Amino acid sequence: MRSRDITGRMVSFFDNIVPPLLRDQWWFMRPFFKIVCGKSADSYMNFKQIYYSCSEDGIKKLYEQSSGIHSRRDTDLNEDCLREILNAAIGLSVLDIACGKGLLSKSLAEKGFEVTACDFLNVLSPSFIHDKVSFVQADICSLDFEDKKFDTVISAHTIEHIENIFSAVSELRRVARKRLIIAVPKQRACKFTFDFHIHFFPYEITLLSILGARNRNYKLKLLDGDWLYIEDIV
Repeated sequence: MRSRDITGRMVSFFDNIVPPLLRDQWWFMRPFFKIVCGKSADSYMNFKQIYYSCSEDGIKKLYEQSSGIHSRRDTDLNEDCLREILNAAIGLSVLDIACGKGLLSKSLAEKGFEVTACDFLNVLSPSFIHDKVSFVQADICSLDFEDKKFDTVISAHTIEHIENIFSAVSELRRVARKRLIIAVPKQRACKFTFDFHIHFFPYEITLLSILGARNRNYKLKLLDGDWLYIEDIV
């Protein structure tokens, strides 16, 4: 499996070792973006500056044009986080929101879960198709599922991309019957990042505040650069 482990270590180096004065300089960062992102380097570097002036179709087009970069790895999850998610899923039915290429969905199906894989783009890899996985194209902020439809709802490396993050989390809780699992990268907010993130969670309190975790039955772990939030629905 090609996962986010190598990318995560690279991001950690730039976030924690490179001084902010250099980290936010175009001339310093651009050579690294050219190596990682190739022809899409400028799209990644300009993303945060143009995001709020872009239409929804424009944002979607940027994601479509950059899909070749993300396809170099099978998942954004590191291996420890992936393993923990597979152990934490409960019940029979699972929603894998923003499923990407589908590695997590297939891994869940192989454990016996009935999986609904959901994304706003259909980039499922043929190698991850499974007879217990069905795909639905949908918007995380407006899911066409009934309340408490799924025993477990999983959002892995998703909400950091979503402008209306509170609406997204509300929808995830609405369709979850027993458990909600959310994984996000532990990442500092920087002007230039090797991703299309608009939210950042460098500290535990940053994530818990966004998720409205007070008075909820949750656990939070840090696994090799990923925050893993597991909430039991009561």
